[in-house]
Amino acid sequence: MYRFFTLSSLAIAISTASLSLSANECKGELYGINAGRGETGILFKLNEQLQSVEADSVAKFSSAALAYDTQQNRIYYVSAPRALDYKVDISHLNLSSSEKKHLPISGSRFKYTKLAFYDVNTQSHTEIGRTKGVISLVFDETNNRLIGSTFSELYEINPQTGEYTKLADLGTLSGKYRGDLAFYENELVLVTSTTSYKINKSDYSVEKLAKHNLTAVTGATVDQAGNLIISRTKINDLGHTNKSDIYKLNPYSGNTCFISEVPVRLNDLTTNTSISTACYTAPLCETDPLPSVSISAIEDTVTEGQTLSFTVSLSNSYYQNVEVEVSAIEGTATSADYNFATQLITFTAGETDSTIEIPTIDNAEFSETKSFTIQATANSNSTGNANAPAMILNDDAECTPTPYTKINYQFVSESAGYNNDWGLKVNNQFIKLLDEYGGSGSYQLPASTQFDYALALNGNASKLTNNFRWHGQKQYWEDQNDGDYNDFVVTVWTEQIQVGCN
Repeated sequence: MYRFFTLSSLAIAISTASLSLSANECKGELYGINAGRGETGILFKLNEQLQSVEADSVAKFSSAALAYDTQQNRIYYVSAPRALDYKVDISHLNLSSSEKKHLPISGSRFKYTKLAFYDVNTQSHTEIGRTKGVISLVFDETNNRLIGSTFSELYEINPQTGEYTKLADLGTLSGKYRGDLAFYENELVLVTSTTSYKINKSDYSVEKLAKHNLTAVTGATVDQAGNLIISRTKINDLGHTNKSDIYKLNPYSGNTCFISEVPVRLNDLTTNTSISTACYTAPLCETDPLPSVSISAIEDTVTEGQTLSFTVSLSNSYYQNVEVEVSAIEGTATSADYNFATQLITFTAGETDSTIEIPTIDNAEFSETKSFTIQATANSNSTGNANAPAMILNDDAECTPTPYTKINYQFVSESAGYNNDWGLKVNNQFIKLLDEYGGSGSYQLPASTQFDYALALNGNASKLTNNFRWHGQKQYWEDQNDGDYNDFVVTVWTEQIQVGCN
């Protein structure tokens, strides 16, 4: 008969309401086991949301090394040390055999370390035989073998016989006296009590990834969503509290997030991927939230010719490189007023701030204060966007324009025996603008200038006449007083303009 431990006060990273079951099915249910020198081993089953624990069955022995065999649908485990004799004489205490299993005394002689498995199909435990004592265990599906580690060595274990072969020395590892192995993102990862490492699958060399800043980490496995899940036991001066904390770990950054506390001692974890369970509809928690982008001014208002500067920031550091696109959005200031092309800023892992500079262009033209916008937009491993205003102050004297009269003209026709010239009389001087070969053009005079239209008879500037008539915008000129007013015809119109400022 199964026993259930309900987590009435489970502290999880997200609420039950936001983490509901999905109709879709995922593969993977978490299992755990307890260790202890001679203690009864219990195989525990943790529900997919880590909100309850089921005591699944009694194991052959307690263990700190648990692994699921995907090919045979078995859960293997290696016995924890089981003392036969102790380094302190207890013969006079008349202890029973069951009492001797739990003594706080170092053993001097032990039972053989053994390998056993739990058959998921038959729900039965079977002892295989002697094997290497290890504190971590994982099933290598590619090579159909178990891989286990002691405090300083890596071993291959035959799942059929328990026979073992040393693969490598692990060297000096931080927190090596506790931990577990797991295949995470196709890499063999060792999580010790304090640190995560990657073990090369070819030569078994060890690469340190990151410290995770937890202590007493005991188990590691990959859940249905591909998360690396770890457990740590809780202990105080009264001894084991028989509680464990469950965390999600990013081994590459070392960041963790708390998922739950469970009322059992878990010394190792594994995932049964043959069992279909409801998929998560939301992440358990987030170890490495993507940083959001912001931008702030160092110098956001300058005189033209000076340099604007801004700080592009991330809300938090990230364990991988982050890219942010920075661009200028034209306003009253355009690309003619500053020198800045859209660029991609790279924050290396751990960086949170980057400075950008924007040179402005000095010109000789008066203008009002001009403004534009600097925009930072998340590109990779980041979220959001942010804007900051930028202003360019004028350093040129204001120009006062002069009013002018612009005289526009267009030749129409000439019917005369003379080759007349048409133009203006200004200050008793004739200014020729058109003759019979002219086309069109314009002439500008200060608005205060007095002028008259004039026709130079036969092109002689000393023989001027102003004998013409208006018809609309056309002037009809008379050069010989024969009254036909068709000797020279020109279209003329004027407009008032400002001259002297761009």
